[in-house]
Amino acid sequence: MFPTSSRLDRAVKARRDAAPPRDALARADAPRPLSATDAPVVPLARARATTLRRLLLALGLVLGFIDAVASRNAMNPDGISYLDMGDAFWRGDWHAALNGLWSPLYGVLLGGVLRVVRPGLFWEFPVVHAVNFAIYAAALFCFDAFLRRLVARSEREARHPGADGLAPLPRWAWFAIGYPVFISASLVATGVAVVAPDLLAAALVYSAGALLVRPDGPKPDTWRLPALGVVLAVGYLSRALILPLAVVLLAALWAASREPGTRRAALLGIAVFVAVTAPFVVALSVQEGHLTAGDTAVLNYAYHVDGVPYVHWRGGPPGCGVPEHPVHRIAGAPAVYEFAAPFRTTYPLWYAPAYWYDGIEPCFVPGRLATAIAINLTRLAHIVLVNNGAATLVMLTLSWWTVVSGSAQRFIQSLARVWGILLLACLGLAGLICVYIEPRFVALFMVLLWVGVLSTVRLPPGGRTAAGVRAVAGAFVTVALIMLLSRGIESLRSIDAPAQAGPAQVAAGLRAMGVQTGDAVAVIGTAFPEYWARLAGVRVVAEVPDEAVRAFWTASPGAQRRTLRALVSAGVRAVVTEDVPPGRVPAGWRRVGATPYYVRLSRRD
Repeated sequence: MFPTSSRLDRAVKARRDAAPPRDALARADAPRPLSATDAPVVPLARARATTLRRLLLALGLVLGFIDAVASRNAMNPDGISYLDMGDAFWRGDWHAALNGLWSPLYGVLLGGVLRVVRPGLFWEFPVVHAVNFAIYAAALFCFDAFLRRLVARSEREARHPGADGLAPLPRWAWFAIGYPVFISASLVATGVAVVAPDLLAAALVYSAGALLVRPDGPKPDTWRLPALGVVLAVGYLSRALILPLAVVLLAALWAASREPGTRRAALLGIAVFVAVTAPFVVALSVQEGHLTAGDTAVLNYAYHVDGVPYVHWRGGPPGCGVPEHPVHRIAGAPAVYEFAAPFRTTYPLWYAPAYWYDGIEPCFVPGRLATAIAINLTRLAHIVLVNNGAATLVMLTLSWWTVVSGSAQRFIQSLARVWGILLLACLGLAGLICVYIEPRFVALFMVLLWVGVLSTVRLPPGGRTAAGVRAVAGAFVTVALIMLLSRGIESLRSIDAPAQAGPAQVAAGLRAMGVQTGDAVAVIGTAFPEYWARLAGVRVVAEVPDEAVRAFWTASPGAQRRTLRALVSAGVRAVVTEDVPPGRVPAGWRRVGATPYYVRLSRRD
């Protein structure tokens, strides 16, 4: 039955009274800023981003583990010095443990693990790489915390009532770009294979980066800035380069503070930094006889800018000083150097360069410095544009997109919001450009720079923007994963390969010939690659340098005997070499097992 006219009028009136007024509808349709309660992403997108993050974290751990296993027997000259430093610290030999070139934290950590585990001859280097993998894993999770704090802040700023309507990079795109960048920088540029504190310093700097991201909450700076001071101080104890960066950053944070509470927190952060670093600085200064926080900058400038040799420095170039403790030259034609005292370590020349180079003065020759800077800028350009061309292209694309979508002023404002992170990255790169550039040194600062740029990305919402982000981030993560997986497969194939030069086999062969732990030995050929000496527990105290090896083997038998007598006069038990002329074995030399090394025992043996 159809309603009557009166009933129809009453129904229409009731519906009209129940409907909201037209101005309310207009207000509802108008755009409004996102409130603090609005979710930045839908739950499904957030769940997918979390799944992607976990997969990339797992991939990073797997690739790092493969790298550690494949390089388990690898070693490098710096690593021997860090291992010796750890031994000196844990046996209480403070004179040897304090070192102006090698930062203490990494060596103390390695020495502590070896003291607990006590690996055998063939297991010391694998244990060291197990520690490196643990440090890499810690760096990965520190980077994870850093990245997630930046993501949360970007989403929080987009929800702010004063936001300009532009959207930050989607959470999944942050993860798809950020984690491959970290993995590539940590495994390809740095690597678990290298026994050096680069990954340890990276973990601490990423922690500092996370603390530079100001969280929500009442008075967050009261704990954040003092914690930053602690992290930066420990970072300096792991890598000397962090000291000047930390000083400038903490001073800048104090100068930029406007609120009294933040200013007090910044001062407390500076005080904590000084309190943590002061004991090491004082102890090192007392040992070296002058105020110093380390000799890393002076020595590296001398090596890479002034052209001073790595070992056997006896003065020069002109104006660069005269050594107070020159290496003893105990024979000539060919040259023979002796360096038994004052350090009882595997290779004293490379363990304590600050001692042998005491008296060096950096030569600030403008032309020489300009040449070094030009070379380093070329190397940095190659690292950025060739080695990491895909990452650089993504960052430039997203930055250009941000400028086009908004304005250059908004982009600069976004950079200003992460000024602390960018300052840390730029200071590190600037310091290295003035001295020496190589991929593992700049990897950490490039990651900071790229992640800082990611946090400035602001794009207009919409389907075309989403498609563009998917294309850019998807292409990058695909290329990066192909490269990383290819490297992982190559590492897997090399796991069963024998260790190059067989240092453990050489050490075992020397012991079988009667060379005991603690004995002094000499080498023909500079001892930089002689990792067997560390495993055998012997001390290299004299050597014929690389440039004189040919002269030794082509000399007359009488001249060779004089050189050998000079080496034995240093109190060595044996003379070891890998440079025997091919095709013949000189009389008196014995081969060490199946290795390419030969030994000549001293006459008393």
